[in-house]
Amino acid sequence: MAKVTGEQKLKAREELGVTIVRCGDIIRSAQSWQAKGEFYKISAVNKALQSIISTRRDFSQIKSQWKRFYKEVFGIRADFSQLTVPEADSVYSLLVINYPKVTLTDLHSGGKDPQLNWKYTDQKLDDVIDWQFGRDAIAQKQAYIVRVRANNEADEDMKNISAKKIDTKSINTITLKERLLLGRFLWWSEQVILDKKFVTLCSGSRFTDGHVPSVDWDDGEVIVNWYHFEIAFDVLRARRAVSLPF
Repeated sequence: MAKVTGEQKLKAREELGVTIVRCGDIIRSAQSWQAKGEFYKISAVNKALQSIISTRRDFSQIKSQWKRFYKEVFGIRADFSQLTVPEADSVYSLLVINYPKVTLTDLHSGGKDPQLNWKYTDQKLDDVIDWQFGRDAIAQKQAYIVRVRANNEADEDMKNISAKKIDTKSINTITLKERLLLGRFLWWSEQVILDKKFVTLCSGSRFTDGHVPSVDWDDGEVIVNWYHFEIAFDVLRARRAVSLPF
């Protein structure tokens, strides 16, 4: 039997999320048929699909995996069992768990077996990020969970949308720390490399000069760069997130 790669696992997880959403559409259609008395259209599949949609996912195993990640990679003992997972559409199937004691520098170039990396500045990333902007205001103070889509590349529906427009529309997107966490975790757990073709615009964050962080994979390195907050083009794409209010 051929070995399943990390990227194949991630793709399967993404397809599963889409499938579940489609199942929900089927159920709603079946309910409409029932209301109209068109019972001949309703088959046993409706009952099976309803069972799939109504069953709430148990995230305890994923939390345990993140606990092991922090221990093995950064030597930190953490307990995420009591953290609340935000309610979200099932396409947001990946969890990202922030732990305040892990820094941007740790995530980009520290810990056990870091990937090759490059950043646009000689300064530490922690010294040039605006820790008062968005969710970064709590990132150094408390643990929390966000949910994102299971995409290797940044969200296609976010192409050609600038950080300025994202702010105007109040779209929830991931921060620089969350993107580095996601990439580091998936590399550790499944040997997946994100953003080989496109660039994640980390529009949930700002550098202290007002520019917007970005992360991608180029020439065998994890690249942290920046863009002006009004810049928008096809290759540059944010990643939507679901989080609790803070």
